[in-house]
Amino acid sequence: MTKYSYERATMALDATPLGPLNRRFANYWLSLWDGDNLPSRSALNPARLRDLLPGVVLLEVRGREAIRCRVAGTAIQQGLGFDITGKDWLAMTPEDQKPVRLHRIDELLAGAGSRNLREGYTVTGSQVCAEEVQFPFADVGEDGSRLLISHVAWRAGSAARGNPQLRDAHHIASHFQPIPLAAA
Repeated sequence: MTKYSYERATMALDATPLGPLNRRFANYWLSLWDGDNLPSRSALNPARLRDLLPGVVLLEVRGREAIRCRVAGTAIQQGLGFDITGKDWLAMTPEDQKPVRLHRIDELLAGAGSRNLREGYTVTGSQVCAEEVQFPFADVGEDGSRLLISHVAWRAGSAARGNPQLRDAHHIASHFQPIPLAAA
């Protein structure tokens, strides 16, 4: 079992360049820790994240078999062009990208958070770079499933008005930066 360190997590997150929305999200997630223990899902109060909820995704990871989306905010739905709530994120991943996605998920569940960059284009051709942070929760289901929470700082702006969907938004992030949370 992974031994976590609040001090290490705080130092690593402080050293990570984050945009203002993801900095607020990361600081809130850190505030939920219980000593050196990751927060449980029940510690999260959506009312305290009201303005960040459009970019939140909660994933349930069932080993290497499935990554079910429990909830996806409205910005995620706008970016993808459909709601992924209840869907298997792994099943939507292109086959050639599944090994990389699974490796990244393994890193998150083994003691890391992450800062990711998703670069791409809207369906109308506008270039987009969206920053995402991902963090694990302490919860482990009876079936061994684990929970991850993500926040994507992208919001449909004026350039995307009317058709904000991002082409290939379900592809893996172009940049993955692990953030150490475990004790050294």
